[in-house]
Amino acid sequence: MKNSIIVLSVAVTFLCGALLVQKNREVAQIRAHLAAADEARAASMARAEREEKQTKYLQKRLRASGENPSASRPLAQADSAAVSKPRAMSQMFRDAMMKEGLRSEAKVAIVKTVQKLFDAGLAARLQLNPEQSASLRQLLTERASILWEKMLVPMTTGEIDEANMASAGQAIKQSIDDNAAQIRALLGDDGYSAYQWFDKTQSERDEANGFAAAASAAGHNLTAGQQSQLLDLMTMERAGFNFQYDLGDPAKLDFEHWFDNFSDEKINAYQQDMEHLNGRIVQGAQGVLTPDQSAQLTDFLNQNLFESLVTVRNTAAMMTKN
Repeated sequence: MKNSIIVLSVAVTFLCGALLVQKNREVAQIRAHLAAADEARAASMARAEREEKQTKYLQKRLRASGENPSASRPLAQADSAAVSKPRAMSQMFRDAMMKEGLRSEAKVAIVKTVQKLFDAGLAARLQLNPEQSASLRQLLTERASILWEKMLVPMTTGEIDEANMASAGQAIKQSIDDNAAQIRALLGDDGYSAYQWFDKTQSERDEANGFAAAASAAGHNLTAGQQSQLLDLMTMERAGFNFQYDLGDPAKLDFEHWFDNFSDEKINAYQQDMEHLNGRIVQGAQGVLTPDQSAQLTDFLNQNLFESLVTVRNTAAMMTKN
């Protein structure tokens, strides 16, 4: 889910920059909206950096006075300016050309999402033969299409609103359940459980790979052993963590009341939980990474969290209730 929302936001940005160029009278307005959104995001990040420095200073003062400081900072609130422009931009996706373009981008994203699982070794892990592998690929493509084509894209283009949200959500949930039953029939109970785990931990593999690349670019290369241990640590910590509201798990989202999934309360709670989880990962990684690598991991996780929160709010704003 988290990856779907991020990819949707990227697709939206791409369409604004590429497809709308054909609508000459709107080009200046769209570019202005995009520039303003970029400026707002940049301002948000700069403001968050200032808040981080101020928080550290206050924490130091509080520790000196014997009080218990809170490590959390209102990142989710910091990007309120960044979402105002996407909210205004949401009306542009009512255009027929934009709808077609967004659906095309969705199809590309679906293929990439499924391919990523197979590239990570899903078929080999499940010991599938070529025919079984092809069947599973088709079912996973259909599964990804349910979320994209029946929820994310229709909401962005205004085809689903509060009036028909409940019925649409019920249909989507039923489609997901039916698809899950088909996958279970193909793989068996044990194979289905193995698939679920593999799918759920894909975000940790992506994050571990992303950090390894960032560390290498900074001259702090990870060994194969370090990367493997870090991935195991991330996976273990995530699996054992109890979220108040896990925005990254589609199974825990309410499809009948979609807007309620991304209220300020839930986004802020998710932020606090993720900060806590990231802290646990960094602490555990100190026995695996060098001090320089540990410091970079802290920055990497914090930046990822900030960007994901901005993306979630921007994308939620595009899916307006109006």
